[in-house]
Amino acid sequence: MENLEHIRDLGHPHLIKLLASYEKGSLRCFIFPWAEGGNLWQFWKKMDSSPRTSDFILWLLGQVFGLIDAIRVLHEKNIRHGDVKPQNILHFTDQPLGEKPSGRGTLVLADVGVSKSHGDKTTGLRHAATNTEEVTILYEAPEAEYDRINGQPRSRRYDMWSTGCMLLEFIVWLLYGFGAVEIFRSRRISSKDDPTTAPGNFFKQEGGQVKIHSMVKRAIKRLRSDPRCKEGTALAELLNLIEKRLLLIDPKKRAKAPELHDKLKEIVKKAREDPSYLWNGVDTPPEIPKFFVRSTSNGDRAQKIRKYSDSSEASSGSSGSASSGSSGSSGWAPHSTGGSSDSMDSLQSRDGI
Repeated sequence: MENLEHIRDLGHPHLIKLLASYEKGSLRCFIFPWAEGGNLWQFWKKMDSSPRTSDFILWLLGQVFGLIDAIRVLHEKNIRHGDVKPQNILHFTDQPLGEKPSGRGTLVLADVGVSKSHGDKTTGLRHAATNTEEVTILYEAPEAEYDRINGQPRSRRYDMWSTGCMLLEFIVWLLYGFGAVEIFRSRRISSKDDPTTAPGNFFKQEGGQVKIHSMVKRAIKRLRSDPRCKEGTALAELLNLIEKRLLLIDPKKRAKAPELHDKLKEIVKKAREDPSYLWNGVDTPPEIPKFFVRSTSNGDRAQKIRKYSDSSEASSGSSGSASSGSSGSSGWAPHSTGGSSDSMDSLQSRDGI
């Protein structure tokens, strides 16, 4: 409760705000704003066929920067979120007061009621309306199980691992669509029963050692072969951050939130100044790599993982549609079946970029 009040007082547009709370018997209940657009997972589904125009990508990058800034602010207040994932990113279609109208709304970090002050003991997985144990496990850092067993506090760099996982899925969705995200998740499910590794994790235990999951390495390799991720582009630099500063087994080697904030700020700034920096001027997308395409052998695994991704949707806001504007600059769509043009004036950051 104390953390929720602190977060409300911050007034950050990318942090959920507590409206009210009350007690009913032994239960303490909290009231938050309703997210008309649902969560980020639902947003990916809903906007799957939308053309990836330059202004749409600029808006997305601006929202990613805003979410990273929200995590940075939490960490500065000695608070870690502890459960960063697409299901805990809500899409508010109404533009906050003081923000330039975009027609797309704002992505907001939610489920902060489970956040902990750094130093609090971990008492197990959270049980909140926007959370399920299965989905949370997908984004857990390698040290999570050890911390639970030994009653150790989670560091704020735990959030950096989860953020890296989510950002990697974001790039997959942006380039290849929602189906590719599902396939990527299904490929991380072990083909054999492995009691040491939860299905869908971004890491795996092999021979007593914890390593980055081989499917994560393969996904990054495939992404780097895409001309839109060529060195010197926004997506290449974002991939570098994910691989070299976020998805690291040793939490002490991961970037802290201020470093990630500053590097994202520079990426967004450069993208606004040079549109070709967004995707290397590629208007016709290359063929989707086979790694991200569904096959018969992956069908059962995709079905198995879907229960993790769908289980928390009903409790994370409605699935209202996002607004769209007039036709924007050239881009691409991840599928051959296009959707309506979806463009806007690029979002102006609150941080002077």
